[in-house]
Amino acid sequence: MKSRHVVGLLAAGLLVLTLTPLAAQEYRGSVLGTVTDTSGGVVPGAKVTVTNEATGTAVETRTNAEGRYVVPFLLPATYTVEVSSEGFKAASQKGVLVQVQDKINLRFKLEVGAQAETVEVVARTPMLQRDNADLGQVVSRVFLDRMPAIGLSPLSMADMAPGVVAASAGYISTDSYRTAINGGSGASGGNGGNEITVDGIPNLSARRYGLSVTMPMSDAVEEFKVTTTMFDASLGRSNGGAMSVTTRSGTNRLNGSAYYYARDPSLNANSWTNNKAGLARPSGAKYHLAGATLGGPIQADRTFFFAAVEQISNESPFTRQGRVPTEAERNGDFSQTLDRNGKPLAIYYPNSTGAARTQIPNGIIPAGLVDPTGRARRATG
Repeated sequence: MKSRHVVGLLAAGLLVLTLTPLAAQEYRGSVLGTVTDTSGGVVPGAKVTVTNEATGTAVETRTNAEGRYVVPFLLPATYTVEVSSEGFKAASQKGVLVQVQDKINLRFKLEVGAQAETVEVVARTPMLQRDNADLGQVVSRVFLDRMPAIGLSPLSMADMAPGVVAASAGYISTDSYRTAINGGSGASGGNGGNEITVDGIPNLSARRYGLSVTMPMSDAVEEFKVTTTMFDASLGRSNGGAMSVTTRSGTNRLNGSAYYYARDPSLNANSWTNNKAGLARPSGAKYHLAGATLGGPIQADRTFFFAAVEQISNESPFTRQGRVPTEAERNGDFSQTLDRNGKPLAIYYPNSTGAARTQIPNGIIPAGLVDPTGRARRATG
């Protein structure tokens, strides 16, 4: 049998225009914090600019009367945060990593001086997020590039999070509903009941308890987060955990990738036992997978594209048994028909039910019980 699966994905928005998904869980991150002077006094009205280092797109806001600021809805990426206010030197921090559902708290202290001067803050993104109580693990693009993924499904790496047993994904199946989080039933063959979203959109089959409708190919995923506990109501449609997948988007640089995987019996060696018995090498599955991605700018610092495509060809030999009714059976005569145990096939009157069913004698259906429509169809051949 030959089955061909063509998966086309225009990932991360063919035209990334920072559209807000409707009726979806929020997968994007935020940068928030306070701006003070060196004495600890708050600085209201300071301009805060957050710039995506890969695309050059910038978002601006200002601090409130308490010196606080929030920049929400940031796609997972690395950012530069700049703060400026009249009468103070500007301050900036580069390399701020925002991941799925992150809330990064950055505090700036401005020094008195000319605004044209800039103080560069050298600090790492806080490891402990005090503004978010959920527990989980983010699998970033670095891991997706360097670690082998079974079947090229990103969810096969979900067990990088503590307390998670990932599904044993096949070559053309994610088996996502068998991922067990914190002792869920997925590992023992049951349904894990996890929530799965792609770019904030629920991605579950109805009444299948954690089975994803589809899953982007690994090369089209920017990162995903496995949330194990303490998540908020936006991820509450789960009796297990939550897995939030974010697709990639284009940047100011044109880049892409291509790959090809093959499994073919012609490349396999014969077994020792077959060689000893003089048997030929058995024919096995033929599996071929090819894919490519391409992303880049349409208009620098403004509009970008990213496209990904994957094609799978899977040929697996198998045998099926079946039978067609004999001429006697087509006329209602089952007297010569045997069941799977080699005994005469028992046929019962359709109106007899329960333990005391009435068997049709000799396995020959009376003419009066044959449906007229079936009899007419039989007569026409």
